[in-house]
Amino acid sequence: MGIGRKKLKCAVNPMPPRLQAHPNSITNSAMSTAATALLNAFELLPENEKQQLANELFRRVPPYDSGPLDDQVTARAGDELAAMLGEEEHATQAR
Repeated sequence: MGIGRKKLKCAVNPMPPRLQAHPNSITNSAMSTAATALLNAFELLPENEKQQLANELFRRVPPYDSGPLDDQVTARAGDELAAMLGEEEHATQAR
């Protein structure tokens, strides 16, 4: 059963101050107040509920295709990944 328009309006009111103080709360974003409130409330959920909610959200999100990747973009990503892995390997050997 879906949430009625009136209930939804109540569900997305700005978060009380005690919830806004969460260390991962979103404060400066291009998202709407409703989306920000949902994310802040998400942070307060137990881990198992976060996983369940994320699964349901991904199930509902429409497919997204960013289009083909340019060869230069792919090469740059590969170079960045190789550099990151090299740094990790070097840091491990230095111990």
